[in-house]
Amino acid sequence: MAADSLLALRALSILEAVAAGRHSLPAIAAETGLPTSTVHRILLSLVGRGYLVAPARGHYHFGPAALRIAGSVSWRDMLIDIGRPAVARLARSARAHAHMGLLEQGMVTYIVKQPYGRGAIPSVEGTQLEAYCTGIGKVLLAHDADGSAESALRGPFVALTPNTITTEAALAAELALIRERGWAIDDEELIPGLRCIAVPVHHGNAQQPLFALSLSFSAAKTSIEALEDQLPRLFAAAAEISGQLGVGGG
Repeated sequence: MAADSLLALRALSILEAVAAGRHSLPAIAAETGLPTSTVHRILLSLVGRGYLVAPARGHYHFGPAALRIAGSVSWRDMLIDIGRPAVARLARSARAHAHMGLLEQGMVTYIVKQPYGRGAIPSVEGTQLEAYCTGIGKVLLAHDADGSAESALRGPFVALTPNTITTEAALAAELALIRERGWAIDDEELIPGLRCIAVPVHHGNAQQPLFALSLSFSAAKTSIEALEDQLPRLFAAAAEISGQLGVGGG
């Protein structure tokens, strides 16, 4: 490995150690497995560039340069940039509308939409829909490990179509099934004539998915069984996006 690459990796490992709460020189050296002299030399460089500060002798914290970089990066924008090409390929491969969405205050926010063909559906990037009647919403509610979307599990639920789930008990049973099989279906629950299938996208070893992917089809042309045939495509796209996000995770 080139010396410059090795130095960059060492600097990154030190920054990661500080992010993990290791603030003293010995603790950072122990966390990174690097010689104390090497850590000290790199720490001085990082302090000199403003990425770290040493408010107390021998103790290091993130500095203004690191905060400036972090402040310029939006987690949502990063997800969109990474996800959009994969969502576009998914739509072309499946010949269907494809979406990427996340949960916010118990609602589904669509952050990427890739239309396909002439058929129109009402989703718009940046807008929200109820979670209980959408494929993305249900798959994310089913994996809501921290309870942040608990309010979305309580009714009453508006019947948008004859197929919409309208009771807490029915929704709880549906979410249990989704957790067991790992994917969700919207069987004309949001819009008559529209069926969707969705899968979660995880980050590293995190149990709670960051967001989800879905494909939408005409119910007149696509049976439930045909929806399930799309699962390999969806899971492959989810794995691609997850891989690009890196191995970290909660």
